[in-house]
Amino acid sequence: MAPSESLQSLVATPVVEQINRLLLDINQESDATSIAFCHTFLSQYIAFGRPLSGYFTICCVMEMEWTVLLWCTKDLGLEDGEKAKKALRNVLVDALQCFSDLLEQIEGIEAEPPVDTYEWETVSKSLRLVSVCSVALRELYEHLHICLTQLLSDSAPILDNLVQKSALKATTVLVQSFPEIAPSFNPHP
Repeated sequence: MAPSESLQSLVATPVVEQINRLLLDINQESDATSIAFCHTFLSQYIAFGRPLSGYFTICCVMEMEWTVLLWCTKDLGLEDGEKAKKALRNVLVDALQCFSDLLEQIEGIEAEPPVDTYEWETVSKSLRLVSVCSVALRELYEHLHICLTQLLSDSAPILDNLVQKSALKATTVLVQSFPEIAPSFNPHP
């Protein structure tokens, strides 16, 4: 199964619900040592005010994918690898779809997203993942370019600091690889 298919299946509602139930299952079916370990881990985690959920897992998958791609971009040998290119395009499309879906969801609510959905973090990581894929493929995706110019404009749909920081990082990476797009980010021609 391609990484993009794995990611797609991971964000399916039944999978997220199953991941969310994991902690309950551990408490019901594990021995005292395992339960103590889980409670210790969770108490440290919750002390920072963030719930552990299936959404967190999705966020972590995005983080792992972009980090691994970032480290491997020089060693991918994409000139000869059509399978690698296809896999990267699938990851890019899925991450861009994730970004678009979350943006639409965020715009549809009037309050901050609930902290247990990790929406800001997932939006941020999907931007990174898409930009790294684009650079690895040596192809600029227009939809990504449009998203970044919107996020960095005066009328940005998301003003969260984490998302803005990721948009700036993604833009920096893209402009370094595709210098011809730099003028499009200047609001005063």
